[in-house]
Amino acid sequence: MIELDHTQVRKTVQVELECKSTSELLPLTEILGQDRAVKAIKFGLEIKEKGFNIYVAGPPGTGRKTATTNFLSEIAKTMPTPSDWCYVNNFDDPLRPNALRIPAGKGRKFQKDMDKFVEE
Repeated sequence: MIELDHTQVRKTVQVELECKSTSELLPLTEILGQDRAVKAIKFGLEIKEKGFNIYVAGPPGTGRKTATTNFLSEIAKTMPTPSDWCYVNNFDDPLRPNALRIPAGKGRKFQKDMDKFVEE
């Protein structure tokens, strides 16, 4: 047997890929190997009552935030766009602003209109 030191050893793998760089790959939209987690997220999304949340746990740097965000973004595309919520001063109780529910996408215009109104 011939003894080698670490400088003489090199592992090579011949792999044929359909892309030249990872920049050519599309981002994953599904969570691989986490069937139980996906079921739990779907279950959590079906709860329509107030006061329920979804908590995603795992070691740092494992992609759980990216995977969860991508997964939820795909689901969000199939759902109606939620309303905008704008908070305005409550003159009777300044520590408790009034919440205004405004059609989706109209909140910025409302904000600009209010800024203009205050300036005048």
